[in-house]
Amino acid sequence: MAVYDSYAESGWLTLGGTSVAAPVVAGSYALGGGQSATGGYALYQGRAAVTDITSGSNGSCSPSYLCSAQPGFDGPTGIGSLGGPPSAALTAAKRNFVASLYHDVLGRPSPPSDAEIDHWVSSLDGGMSRTQVASFFVTSDEAHGHIVDADYQLMLLRAPDAGGRAYWTSLLHRGVPNESIIGLFGGSHEYFTSPQKGKGDNRDLILSLYTDILQRTSPPATFEVKFWLGWLAAGHPSSVLATMFANSHEYHLHVVQGWYQSYLGRQADPGGAEFWAAYIDGGHTDDAGILNLVASDEYFGKPAPH
Repeated sequence: MAVYDSYAESGWLTLGGTSVAAPVVAGSYALGGGQSATGGYALYQGRAAVTDITSGSNGSCSPSYLCSAQPGFDGPTGIGSLGGPPSAALTAAKRNFVASLYHDVLGRPSPPSDAEIDHWVSSLDGGMSRTQVASFFVTSDEAHGHIVDADYQLMLLRAPDAGGRAYWTSLLHRGVPNESIIGLFGGSHEYFTSPQKGKGDNRDLILSLYTDILQRTSPPATFEVKFWLGWLAAGHPSSVLATMFANSHEYHLHVVQGWYQSYLGRQADPGGAEFWAAYIDGGHTDDAGILNLVASDEYFGKPAPH
């Protein structure tokens, strides 16, 4: 068993015996960054809260080399040890992760400043999980504002006015599903009378909802149009029709595909698409689904966006 002799500074020794101290020391260094590679990632979070096995002492007992080291002392290699600095590879991965959140979630075209990245990397080093950090981005007004911008472009073919943008953003912040906003846009007078959308006619309204929300490239079947014409003629609001389209599994599959492209840079696999579409079907918000993706190991391993 390999043990590092920090007292006599004779380096790594091969020792045997039944003392519990030997496997504790050797095991800690084997897992924490000793002589062999560990995949480049330190195996801890919140290093200020743990006690390291180190080459130093706290000077509070005699002889001093028998003292228990305190948090902050480093082992002979430091990198990857329980209280030592994180590895360079892990630090780079954290910085890439934060930069990706600024680019992908907040939609910022320019790289964040070093101060912004350092703030969130320090939070991760201090014990915050990736999910906790990502949540600040996903649930921010800045991120929600971009969702509202996309809703306006999709449904109304224009940029939002300042008041409208602030109002709809506040609804998303309070947990209102984006499907409800799309449904209200689809049921609006502006949508119904738009020459590019409803054209003031229920048939054209239905065709436009199939195109905009369900993203069908071919016209719906005659029986589908006939059914919804009868449904509207019975006095049901068009906003309810649009909301039902936006809450459909068909629409949610398109939403999930968009997530995979935006955050993971790839097509969703069939199993993943079905899983997350069903997740939204069950009443979870888009924020919850996005948060799961951007906190994943796959997202964390992405290269820097800039």
